[in-house]
Amino acid sequence: MVRLFLALVLLLTLSTKADGAEPKGLLYCSESNITSTNPQRYGISTTASSLSYALYDRLLYMNPETKKISPGIAYLNEIKDNGTTYIFKLRFMGIAFHKNKLFTPTRLLNAHDIAFSFDRMINPDNPFYRPIDDFPFFKRSDLANSLYKVKALDNNTVAFYLKTQTNDLTPFLASDNAVILSLEYAQTILKENLPPETIDTKGIGSGPYRLDKYMHERFVRLVPFAPYHGPKPKLPALVIIHSNFSNKRLTQLFTGECHIITNPTPGQLYLLEKLNNKNVKIFERNSVIGTFLIFNTKNPSLDDDIKRRTIASILNLNEIKQMVFFEHGTLQSELNYQHNTLARKLLENYRRNIIKNIPHSGSLPQLRLTTPNLFMPLDDTDKIKTIFWLSKQRPLNLYVFEQNNLAITSHVRIAQIIKSNLEEYGINVNIKTYRTSTGLKKMRNGNFDMALINVFNNYDDILEPLVSCSYSKNSPNRKFFSDNFTNWCDKDLEDLFAQTHKEQDPLTEALLANDIYNIIAYQMPIVPLIYSFNKFVAVSSVKGTQSTPFGGMSFINAYMEPEDD
Repeated sequence: MVRLFLALVLLLTLSTKADGAEPKGLLYCSESNITSTNPQRYGISTTASSLSYALYDRLLYMNPETKKISPGIAYLNEIKDNGTTYIFKLRFMGIAFHKNKLFTPTRLLNAHDIAFSFDRMINPDNPFYRPIDDFPFFKRSDLANSLYKVKALDNNTVAFYLKTQTNDLTPFLASDNAVILSLEYAQTILKENLPPETIDTKGIGSGPYRLDKYMHERFVRLVPFAPYHGPKPKLPALVIIHSNFSNKRLTQLFTGECHIITNPTPGQLYLLEKLNNKNVKIFERNSVIGTFLIFNTKNPSLDDDIKRRTIASILNLNEIKQMVFFEHGTLQSELNYQHNTLARKLLENYRRNIIKNIPHSGSLPQLRLTTPNLFMPLDDTDKIKTIFWLSKQRPLNLYVFEQNNLAITSHVRIAQIIKSNLEEYGINVNIKTYRTSTGLKKMRNGNFDMALINVFNNYDDILEPLVSCSYSKNSPNRKFFSDNFTNWCDKDLEDLFAQTHKEQDPLTEALLANDIYNIIAYQMPIVPLIYSFNKFVAVSSVKGTQSTPFGGMSFINAYMEPEDD
């Protein structure tokens, strides 16, 4: 930490200009690997999110703050057949596609392009079809089991056909990953006998920037697309760079190799705030990184709620917040307090409306509200007996992964605090560090006791993929952190999650969240350790960036002010 501080002091004396020249475009450095130019091929990632808004268009638009969905390049015209057929119509008739050395478009975007973009995900007869595992975000949606056909009815109208009703279609079509590809480009790729993968590595979209150069797992260089149908981009170039080491990213910020960096560590944020340098700014996006301790509930040492709650009650979460996150994190108890305060205000307003005989639209929520706890109280005798029993068992293995949204050092330090907390009570812990692929394989096979994982998502949706069984029951070959590895299921919880997928009034949403957290607190298959909001650090000359719904940045209105000499 001292060495990092001294390095920062030195770097802060350097100019953010490289080699004394004005930067030619904006350099955006992300921890997310760059494995494709097509966001369809990613899960949730800052890279996919930023690529989506730079290179492509989407059918619908999602407000990054409220998550409200509105028309994008199309609007929802009709829902029929008992909610299993959705008809969309294009709003704009003059949307042009990019061109490259392989392809020059001869027509504008139409409904056939939209149909092709999604048909490739579900139709094995499509030459550009790939297994569902290659579309991670789509795979995690109910649509993976429900959407069976997408068809252009005419040049301006497209229909989505579902096997069963679902609330996932419009949020998916508004997501960063649901981008529109060019059917004509696909046909050119086939005609030239090029690999179908070309559509994902040499992307053609209709967004404000077009692809200039792509180097696998290294960088993507984008340049303005003059015929773009919306606001004209102001940057001469946008370069998205994969920089997977947090200290390296911070160094690159001050040497001019990056103008924006993603996911600084808590220690870096602490130091940057202390330095209070006017040439650097820190800003926050609305997505969160949740750090969780998960239990293998089939393990004899962890197979009932008393054992798990006993372990959870021993953990010193404030120590994690102070010693690892330097106060740049929020505990579940703090969020529960905020949530409970909001819920009580909503409930009181609701009761006032009833008293005043003001009509209440929609179904009336039950008037229940208990305080959501992180830890349900334990009987002292049960706790003492359980601690004694656990102290006589073999050491618990705690898994830590080398590749994660936070630096590995942060997770090792959290693991060390957990180990220290438990060993104070005689419960032995071994910390096991694995590469991601190796560790997840062990977890899928049930060969673990406890694990530290991160989930990158919206706060309202962060728990479900970790503890829901229906959420991942059709994914036997799970390979993402955000899956239920606990071997624990609860029918009441599944019913609550199902209700959250339906549009609810704010009071009902608060009450549902209240009940969800109380079930988790009682059964304790996972322990929410701490949450950190998705933060970025940028040089002060960067202006006009905006959030995307899934934690990235939109550069449509971005520009760079000249730096002071």
